[in-house]
Amino acid sequence: MSAVLTSCEGIDGSDNPVFNTLIIHLEYDGLEDFQGELSRIAIFITDENGNFIVRHADKIDENMFAADVKPGKYIVSAEYIESEANADNIILGSAQVKIKEYQVLEIPLKINLNKIQTQNNK
Repeated sequence: MSAVLTSCEGIDGSDNPVFNTLIIHLEYDGLEDFQGELSRIAIFITDENGNFIVRHADKIDENMFAADVKPGKYIVSAEYIESEANADNIILGSAQVKIKEYQVLEIPLKINLNKIQTQNNK
């Protein structure tokens, strides 16, 4: 037996989640010497349940973007996506944030591009 909810109502009644704006300012360290592709750098906003929003750095205008998120705790991280399928991403920077209801939160995210060269030299 299955049921399909055709509206935004949850089992406990009306569910009107409050979304807030999280604004991320990207601050690059080592950009002038960076030899790679910005399209390989992904910015993740990950909630406590592992759900995430992702943006690629080459698609972000003026080193800033905004995301609508529910109140809660998040980890914002910048990761370099390795070309090899079995290789781990290189974490270039991260920040923990907590956003409350009806809050607009602006945070800087420092991205250390020198970590890519350091990691690749190991």
